[in-house]
Amino acid sequence: MKYRATLFIAGSFAVWGGTAQASPIDIEYVNDSSYTTTVNDFSISTSTAEFSVTATANVAEIFNGSDTVYGPMEAHDFRTCTNANSCGATSTTGMHLYDGGIGILAGDTATIDLSGRDTGSTYAPGINGYYQNQSGVPDGFLTTQFVTFSFDEAVDIGSVILDDVSNFSRSAWFAYGSDGVDFSSGLAAGLSDLTLINSPDDPTDGLFGHELNLSGLTTLVVGAPIYGGSYAGIDEGGSQFLIRGFGDVALSGNGSIEEPTPGDPVAVPTPGTALLLGTGLVGLMLRRRR
Repeated sequence: MKYRATLFIAGSFAVWGGTAQASPIDIEYVNDSSYTTTVNDFSISTSTAEFSVTATANVAEIFNGSDTVYGPMEAHDFRTCTNANSCGATSTTGMHLYDGGIGILAGDTATIDLSGRDTGSTYAPGINGYYQNQSGVPDGFLTTQFVTFSFDEAVDIGSVILDDVSNFSRSAWFAYGSDGVDFSSGLAAGLSDLTLINSPDDPTDGLFGHELNLSGLTTLVVGAPIYGGSYAGIDEGGSQFLIRGFGDVALSGNGSIEEPTPGDPVAVPTPGTALLLGTGLVGLMLRRRR
């Protein structure tokens, strides 16, 4: 898994326009005391010191060149679950938050009517896209599951970290934009307002960081390729994964310190750093006098 290097300067912050900028952070959907993650009825929300992000899950069914999006799905907290069978994770439909990440088990619920179709793995509820082959379902009936992350501030994101389920592929599609997204008219209509990226897996196992290096986004959609066909720019493929989290996330424009150009604000050291710099200059002066 690849991560971008981040430069830390002890005792100092970069000040741009009078505002202290924090260094990029990693967000992982595990038990982490540095930020708060809450499972709501139909969403999973995470709050950091500088921004918040809300996750919602949907499933899209595709047939004859058009699609229908169902959701948002009910959210369930399985972070303390050690056995998916015994804690009901394999029989409870919806968006699941495990200690290892976010997954989906789609199916009929009180708010979603899929006419009894099986739309997900009943033994390993990861995020996947697949071909409907049940009795009574027409040939060419395709499905993709996806999670939409909505940020309350524009952010830069270095990578999206996925974990494989039962050694399935971690290939994924990502769609992003600077505004919100509306899937009420379908998947293709919603994606038309976003930029779409298809990102392949690699031969490694376990956690994998899809390096995207995105800037200025408030919406990020993470979905699985479609087994059995492509649609609306989404590649064909077979995947099943959990969304572990994000690498190098910062408020937009705060991820790195660039060399200032004339007229640009300059990084100002904190008092502690200024004292260290001053001590160094005094040392140089004393050395010259000797």
